[in-house]
Amino acid sequence: MTAGLLDTAAVARLAGVGRSTIAAYLSRGYMPAPAMRLGQSPVWTREQIDAWLANRAGQGRKRVG
Repeated sequence: MTAGLLDTAAVARLAGVGRSTIAAYLSRGYMPAPAMRLGQSPVWTREQIDAWLANRAGQGRKRVG
């Protein structure tokens, strides 16, 4: 992979979800479009993913107790 780019597996690890969830998010428009594709595989910049994770819906404060 090109340095500085994240594939679906790397994005899934950062988001704490499975690769299939990332694929579903992408197909539903719940995450940014890939920076580019390497073959058929989408890849994103770290900056894109960090911004998305910081603003992702449903990631607010969790209830305790």
